[in-house]
Amino acid sequence: HNLFEARTDILYKVRETADQVGKNRQERFKNLEHSFMVKNPEKISGRTVIVFDDILTTGATLGEAARALSDAGASRLLCIALAH
Repeated sequence: HNLFEARTDILYKVRETADQVGKNRQERFKNLEHSFMVKNPEKISGRTVIVFDDILTTGATLGEAARALSDAGASRLLCIALAH
């Protein structure tokens, strides 16, 4: 078991969403609701997961990603955005 793995095959967008541009905070969260799922949850079950996003505006994307990962069994989540 590796101490650290970079994975791009765990979190998937399962439905198309409208563009977030021009939406207020509430609309952004509603737009992304249940739009992500975890493939192969056994890969993250009981593990700490770090999620990277390019830009943080309202946190809707990271929040929904965190919800999906937590529901799939991640024991701890660290969310990092490269720009605000």
